[in-house]
Amino acid sequence: MLHCADLLYTGQDGIYLGKPLHGIKLLVLGNDLSEVAGEGSGELYIGGIPARYGHYINRPDLDKEKYCEHPSCGRLFKTGDAARIDGKGRIWLSGRTDNVVKLHGQRIDLGEVENAVGSFAGITAGAARMQGEGASACLAAYYLSDEDVDEAKLRSFLSEKLPCYMVPSFILRLTELPLNSNGKIDRQALPEIRAEDRTSAYAAPETVQETLLCRAFEDMLKPGRAVGRNDSFFDLGGDSFMGGKLISDFLKSGWKLTM
Repeated sequence: MLHCADLLYTGQDGIYLGKPLHGIKLLVLGNDLSEVAGEGSGELYIGGIPARYGHYINRPDLDKEKYCEHPSCGRLFKTGDAARIDGKGRIWLSGRTDNVVKLHGQRIDLGEVENAVGSFAGITAGAARMQGEGASACLAAYYLSDEDVDEAKLRSFLSEKLPCYMVPSFILRLTELPLNSNGKIDRQALPEIRAEDRTSAYAAPETVQETLLCRAFEDMLKPGRAVGRNDSFFDLGGDSFMGGKLISDFLKSGWKLTM
C-alpha cells in the first residue's frame, strides 16, 4: 500500500512528502519490512523504477546494504530516513535511522569521521556525535589513546582525510567509549564538550588586530567568558563555516584574512 501526502509542506511538525512521480512508490516499513499500521513510525523506502534499476557502480556491498527485496513490492531502496504516518495517511520525515546527520545543510556520516579519527597514529578507537542545536550545532569527536595526542597534528590529519565540514569542532580524549546493549557506540551517552573546558590560560589582547579578533570570536562563538590572545578559534567551537563567515565579515570592514 502506498502512503503519501497531497503536497509538499513544511510546518512546525517537520516536512511531509507529496505524491511521488509516476512509477515511484513511497513506503514506511518496520524492521521486518512489514508495513506500519495506522499512525505508525518506521523507515522510508522507495520502490518502483528507481529501485528496480538503481545501483552503486562497482560497489556490490552498498547494493546489498541499501537495497532489499520486498515480498509484494519487489526491490526497494532503503533511504535511512526515519518517517511516520499521520491520521491522514501523510508521510512525515523525522530524522535519520543510520549514522548520517546534517550539519549546516551538509550530510555527515559519523562512521566516516570515526574511522578517520581511529586511523591516526596512537589512537585505538574514535567516536563522533552532533552536539548543540540550530546555529550552535557542531561536530564533536572522541578518541581512545594511552596518552593525549597532539590535537593540531590530529586536525591537520583529519583535514587531509575528510572534507572541511567534517572536521570536528571539538576533540576530546576519553578513557573508554560508552557502549549500548549491542556492543556499539552509544553516541547519545558521549559527554558534551564545552568551550570553557578547552581553553588555555587567559592572556589579554595586545594589539588592535588581536582585540578585534577576540571580540569577533566572542560575538560568534559565545564561549561565556572573555576570549584572549592564546585562545584557538577551533577549540572554542568554531568550524570552517563559521570561519568563512568571520572572514567575510572582516572583509566588509576592510580587513583581509585567510582561513
